[in-house]
Amino acid sequence: MARHFGLKEIVSRDPVELGANRQKWKIGIVPGSSNSPLKRWAPENWVFLIKQLSTIDEGLDFHLYGTNQDKVIADEVSSSFDSTSVRNHAGKTDLSQLAEELSSCRLVIGNDTGSVHLANMVGTPVIVLFGPTNLSRTKPFFNSNKVLIESPESHDINSLEPEVVFRRIISIL
Repeated sequence: MARHFGLKEIVSRDPVELGANRQKWKIGIVPGSSNSPLKRWAPENWVFLIKQLSTIDEGLDFHLYGTNQDKVIADEVSSSFDSTSVRNHAGKTDLSQLAEELSSCRLVIGNDTGSVHLANMVGTPVIVLFGPTNLSRTKPFFNSNKVLIESPESHDINSLEPEVVFRRIISIL
């Protein structure tokens, strides 16, 4: 692939280590997708998933990430919780701060977005939800743990049931 783009050297697929300590209880959630609303799993699915994950371990802390454009969906998800265990960082980080945040997560779960690819780049395990994008073309590039979940109807990410995603997550936690 590198030669296709005129690169003469082989590109390393090794993740970039930032030196952040992974926090055992910190789960990153990326509910938005700035470049395409069709790639966004519905807010109620994220709420269900966070509630279900909280039942397996009440000590988990959930951190929502995204751009300023993702703030609306992240606000909708976070407003469903009265707890300090769900923190909304959408629109509040620059790129280097986001990389540091993501590198400190035990796991990042999200739609096929730049933030999920950044988490993969810094070596954080990711679970990526795919709807209308082609996972064979847009899957995370780096050699760190990743689980790719494709919706049964490729044009509709919301055909992906939250229970299915939950089962896949608990199988690796």
